[in-house]
Amino acid sequence: MIRIERHEKGPRLYVAGRRLHECHAGLVMLALALVMRAAHLHGFRAPTGVVAGMAALGAWMTIKDARDFIPRWRDTASWSMGLHRREFELRPSRRAGWAPGAIGALVALAGLANIILAVRPEFSTRSGAVNTLMSESVRASVHAAALPLGLLLVVTGTYLARRRRGAWLLALVLLIITGPIAIVRRDFDGAVIAWSLALTLGVTGNAFSVRRDPHALRAAVTRIPIIGGLAIAISMAAVLAAHRRVTPGITGSRLVRETFDLMTFQNGPLHFGTGVGWVPLGIGLMSAAAFIAAVAPLWRPLAHPRQPAPDSARARAHRLVTRYGDDSLSFFKLRQDLHYLFSVDRRAFLGYRVSRGVLVVSGDPVGPPDAIGELVKELFGFAEEHGLRVAVVGASATLADIYRKAGMRAIYIGDEAIVDTAGFSLEGRPIRKVRQAVARIERAGYRLEVSRMGDLSPFEIGDLDRISDRWRNGAPERGFSMTVDELGGYGQADSHALIARDADGHAQGFLHMVPCAGRPAMSLSLMRRDPTTPNGLVEFMIARGIDALRERGIEEISLNFVTFGRMLSAPETPLHRIIRRVLAITERWFQITRLQQFNAKFFPRWTPRYMIVESWLSAPQAALAIMGLEGQLPTLTRSHPVGRPAGLPVHNPQTDVA
Repeated sequence: MIRIERHEKGPRLYVAGRRLHECHAGLVMLALALVMRAAHLHGFRAPTGVVAGMAALGAWMTIKDARDFIPRWRDTASWSMGLHRREFELRPSRRAGWAPGAIGALVALAGLANIILAVRPEFSTRSGAVNTLMSESVRASVHAAALPLGLLLVVTGTYLARRRRGAWLLALVLLIITGPIAIVRRDFDGAVIAWSLALTLGVTGNAFSVRRDPHALRAAVTRIPIIGGLAIAISMAAVLAAHRRVTPGITGSRLVRETFDLMTFQNGPLHFGTGVGWVPLGIGLMSAAAFIAAVAPLWRPLAHPRQPAPDSARARAHRLVTRYGDDSLSFFKLRQDLHYLFSVDRRAFLGYRVSRGVLVVSGDPVGPPDAIGELVKELFGFAEEHGLRVAVVGASATLADIYRKAGMRAIYIGDEAIVDTAGFSLEGRPIRKVRQAVARIERAGYRLEVSRMGDLSPFEIGDLDRISDRWRNGAPERGFSMTVDELGGYGQADSHALIARDADGHAQGFLHMVPCAGRPAMSLSLMRRDPTTPNGLVEFMIARGIDALRERGIEEISLNFVTFGRMLSAPETPLHRIIRRVLAITERWFQITRLQQFNAKFFPRWTPRYMIVESWLSAPQAALAIMGLEGQLPTLTRSHPVGRPAGLPVHNPQTDVA
């Protein structure tokens, strides 16, 4: 009739062969509580605490698993004491996922209570007994210890909510220490609360998975005497500066005692008169800030890679791109400013950078399809160890579906223009403007030369670099996921340069095309021309470049990416029309509409690309990180310089790696 099944995800209860979910049990408990309450009104004496506890537990069980009332929303694979969170196939499961936020808030509240009782002991109902039983020196020592403990607990609570392993260890030690201090102050309730929180932390330790920087303790030990000494010196200087309005007069012993007392929010032997009454509070706040700054490294998470990927990793990435990089963005993972995360079996990898606390993945992972799922799962484990959010920019529709299995959300961000070379022609009225531009450039004596990058001399590549510099006119290179960071960089020997030469044979513009592995397709990386050249040169390079690459067996060419292209060309909803108007306002800075109109001249098919985020709430943070990496936002620092001095040869890993 009734059967309880043991399961790794939690106990399962069956009644008459049907599984009873917690939300159903919660409703039963609520109903029993109501019946007992009704019976109490008619003379049946049920313990009030039992009825209230049953009602509270029933309400919580009903609320936290409310989604299980609807069969299609039901997730029978996971169980949690907190609010029910669905487990995803490609995301590492979290034990006690509810714990960090809840325990962090409770620890911060305990710390705040400790601070209040330390600063204002009259709020404690036991302060009279404490003052009677303690000597002045003991009372001062307990007070001095309680205040920094409270401050540390408040700050540590915020980092507990962020799953920091270092905060978990520090909070555990602090709560254990807080218990005896509370007992000395005869605050037995505080001791019970502190030790109860410590016990809860010990049980839920696996939920705090953000690894601590192993050098954090050393950094804190180094900072504490420096910042502490500076805070003491400033406090003494502030007291001395107010000596004319302080009674009684300042002596050496009074100065030391007053500084110590003010830095621990106590009343010292001196009285500050009119005009300097702010000094005690100012010193107290300054000492609290200095204390937090000194111990801040204790919460520092494990550092993520900041240096460029080593040559061995880039060589392995190049081999995988050459074999599996069939996506139009795969080649761009060979940029020198990217870091790499490889799967355990080393068969797949992804390129990423970290900005504003977000691990931003560039495009789709590269590797065989059966290795991508495990790589995505490893990605979240890596990000969680380092306390980072995950976002993806430029994901294809196929990978967007895979990321959904990890609980992420796909947000459409624009379209990639793909030209089918077989169907492209300059004939017909719709493309007449491009045809006229091409004819005008050819009459001026320009011709297009298609060269393999590995066949160009260093001086020819230097000419192309100078064209690019003149085109940018001092502006930095933009791009992260859909362009190379330097012309002739790592692995570009088999890429192509489509060079527009004038009647004298001088290079005046170029298109840089990179290959897509395993299929007859290429992707546009750089599009540059000398600003003094006539209008229409870019249309000429693209049109004649399509013809030239078609003759070399290329069937698809990926042109530019257009942000919100679908909404610009054919808005379907009121929201699309609003976005279109907003983009029109920003046209002065981003020129998105102009880029969409330019690509439309070549009648491409539009392939959507997505931004993948962990949740809607994290989308703004992810968008800012992505815009910063793409060069759309100002930044004060850069991981490391990019670009290759003109005249250096093209690096070919096929000859540089054994």
